[in-house]
Amino acid sequence: MKGILFTILSISVFASCKKSTNNNCINEQLTWEFQTGKQIDSLKNPDPGFTRSPYLYSINNGNNTVFIFRKIFADCPEVVDDEGYRDIVFQVPSDVTSFQLNDSVELTNARAWSQQYCYGCDGGHAITSGSIDGYKKSDNTAYQCCITCSCPSG
Repeated sequence: MKGILFTILSISVFASCKKSTNNNCINEQLTWEFQTGKQIDSLKNPDPGFTRSPYLYSINNGNNTVFIFRKIFADCPEVVDDEGYRDIVFQVPSDVTSFQLNDSVELTNARAWSQQYCYGCDGGHAITSGSIDGYKKSDNTAYQCCITCSCPSG
């Protein structure tokens, strides 16, 4: 009898819960930019407790063109710790008009990096597999790029 009462009570509790139909979520967003006269440097993560990602990247003055692709995760106010984003960055010499980075050596030389910023994420990793192709458009104000890489999830 107690089992039946518990089952009926459990069903009534779950049935009374109503999923909110109010969608206040901010949709996922993609942004991209390039900066000339810059370079990517890696640096030791200043947080000694963050052992899953001992390195971060920074963008400083230099002689390259640095590309930054950012995926901003969807953010729902009723979900705790779902906000965050992932960056994919790489650099090429400023004087090139097209590029193909197809192996681990080329990707390493381009300092290709994936960095994830969110609660519980494992931080940053060098991109060592995949390809990045691109060319400068004829008006010299934009690039067309295609990135296919294996980025560790975290």
